[in-house]
This record gives sequence, C-alpha cells and structure tokens, in this order.
Amino acid sequence: MIKDFTALALQFLLLWVLFQIGTWFSETTGLAVPGNVIGLILLLTLLITRVIPISWVDRGAGLFVKHLGFFFIPICVGVLAVGTLSPQLAFSLTVILLLSTLAGIAVTGKIFQSIAGRKELENDRSST
Repeated sequence: MIKDFTALALQFLLLWVLFQIGTWFSETTGLAVPGNVIGLILLLTLLITRVIPISWVDRGAGLFVKHLGFFFIPICVGVLAVGTLSPQLAFSLTVILLLSTLAGIAVTGKIFQSIAGRKELENDRSST
C-alpha cells in the first residue's frame, strides 16, 4: 500500500516537474504556447526517445485521464459566469468549440488508427 502510494506520488511529481519546465520555458521565451502544452510535448519526446519508460508515468497519467471531466468544471463555471454574451459572440464561440472538438476527435482517431495499424503489422510479422 505504501509502496503503491509512493510510486503514484513520484509519478505525479515527475508530471508536475515537466509541467513546471514547460511553464518556465514558455515564460522565458515569450512563446504564445501554454506551458502545459510544452510540458506535454517534452513528456512525449522523452517517451518516444525512451529516455523515460512509460511505466514511470502510466498510473499517474491514467488517474488524471480517468478524472479528466473534473478538471473541466472550472472552465464550465467560468463560461456560465460570463452569462450575458452577445448573440454574435455566443454563436462564434459555439462554432469554434464545435470545430475544435471535431478536429480533436479526428486527430485522435487518425493517431489511433496509425498505432493500431502498426500493431497489426508487428503481429503479422511475428506470426510468420
């Protein structure tokens, strides 16, 4: 139990450190990219290059993904607090949200299909 908690805490710590590095880089360079995005790109780079194994972040990241809806509650409350948007602004915001959601779904689908295709090729090669 203590060992599991320690491992999870270390995974959260690693993810937090990558977030802080991304935030520092974003603020230092003045890039218009949020620090959390830079941190995720750094994490992806470290995983692809196998500098860190996925086992170092899988449980911590999985817990974040499992409770992802919880992290959107402040955003929803903020949108509701605005309340009196002009109809034109509300329409523009709705169109932007729909298009960005569809783009996210499409990109995720393509990435998943690409990964699944590679797995099939690996399975075909190993079975022959």
